[in-house]
Amino acid sequence: MRKFIALIGLFVAVCVGEAGAVTMIVVNRNDDPAGQDCDVTVYGLFCSLRQAIFHAAPGDTIEFAPGLSSPIRLNGTELLIRKALTIVGPGAGKLTISAQNQSRVLNLVQPDNYQNIGVSVSGVTLADGFFQGNSGGDNSLQDANGNGLAGGAGHDGFGGCVNADPGMSLTISGTAVRHCAARGGQGGHGAPGKDGSCGLVNPDGSCNLVFAGGKGGIGGQGGAAWGGAIAGALHMDQSSVIDGYAIAGSGGTGGNGGRAGFKGGTAGTPGGGGDGGSAKGGAISASGADPYIRNSTVAISSAVGGSGGDAATSAGAAGKGGNAEAGLFEGGHVWFSTVGYGLVEAGIKGSVGNGGNPGITGGSALGGAAVTGTIVVGIQPNVGLCKYQLSSPDSPSFSEDASCSGDYSFFVRTTLAQELAPLDESAPLPNFMPTWGSPLIDSGSCFYDFDAYDLVDQNGTFRPQGALCDAGAIETDYVFSGGGFEQQAPVN
Repeated sequence: MRKFIALIGLFVAVCVGEAGAVTMIVVNRNDDPAGQDCDVTVYGLFCSLRQAIFHAAPGDTIEFAPGLSSPIRLNGTELLIRKALTIVGPGAGKLTISAQNQSRVLNLVQPDNYQNIGVSVSGVTLADGFFQGNSGGDNSLQDANGNGLAGGAGHDGFGGCVNADPGMSLTISGTAVRHCAARGGQGGHGAPGKDGSCGLVNPDGSCNLVFAGGKGGIGGQGGAAWGGAIAGALHMDQSSVIDGYAIAGSGGTGGNGGRAGFKGGTAGTPGGGGDGGSAKGGAISASGADPYIRNSTVAISSAVGGSGGDAATSAGAAGKGGNAEAGLFEGGHVWFSTVGYGLVEAGIKGSVGNGGNPGITGGSALGGAAVTGTIVVGIQPNVGLCKYQLSSPDSPSFSEDASCSGDYSFFVRTTLAQELAPLDESAPLPNFMPTWGSPLIDSGSCFYDFDAYDLVDQNGTFRPQGALCDAGAIETDYVFSGGGFEQQAPVN
């Protein structure tokens, strides 16, 4: 089939690029993974999205037929990509690919012995993704001494809408990622200890050989969660990520200590609860070589640590709550973007048992990241916006508290939330618009070492519109009209 397509493509330029890569066209919204939903004509290969991904060769491009209705609904199975591929949609407001909260939307998995494979996605909305790590298994076994074995650890959850495994990298542009969740698996319950017993009874009925009851097994640790919307090596430009949730799993319950024997043998100590899993990057957890977001909005997302597991009895040790950090973005560089209204919530300690501690929180917006020309907004009471102080080289950045401020030009503005319009969730690419007269406008340079640095904003408007570039994802273009100031339509 590949040879046939290549031959007909010699005569049809739209289907074959200069290097022989084929452009495949998605013509329907079907999603049957077992089917062969493609038609070969003299014009090329026409498929459903899943079958186009399956049949594509490395380096191919997938596009969508004009007028294809939205959304494409997945059938409960993620779209698996194991090759270099380019997916070009008609626009984030025109086509949504929804996983219906039953699976991820995209999972980029490294083929054997290959590295640095790039996948590019543009002009679509990826929505309603969900991924949960498996729960740790409950244990019912004892070791040779009669002590209960620990419950299994919960598996990690990551990349609720999109995951890129090591060796794979994702580039997205002009794309919205919405309503995604990654959950860690629950820790398994520990096994009970073996009951105490009498191994040798004297003639008078007393016990001559006593076996103490075994200890209860500890609960398994909850699985971690990261990248509620996107996890992995990421280059993101002119895009939006909202409503991402990284929710770690709870620790398992400890097993009971063995009971005291009837004729002797003391009771075993109860097992402690497992610790809750940690959570980070409620929207995005970036990794790999030089990950970044640029000219983009990341908002209204959260990282929630798992609860500690209960001890078998109040005499046991309660599990520790899981830590939570970076409600919006963890890792990499943030250029000319707006990140806002992240939430971090540490896990509580187990409610049964002594000791144990709640988890700790840090950075309701950003974890480890460098920022340039960026706005960080949305105070969470008693939690700093940033886990670490950040550098802001080359062009000023702004935040609502001092937790982000470090070297270079990083300005704290306690009125920052008032200088942005509310998040426009109805826009194809949701964003925060700076209000008229805000100091965010014309705040810094768009150039670095005399080279063009960031000359197009999230909506396609050229920077700068004034004397200098505006901070954040949106370059405002206000004009005087009808007695007031209005924003011009974005340049597309």
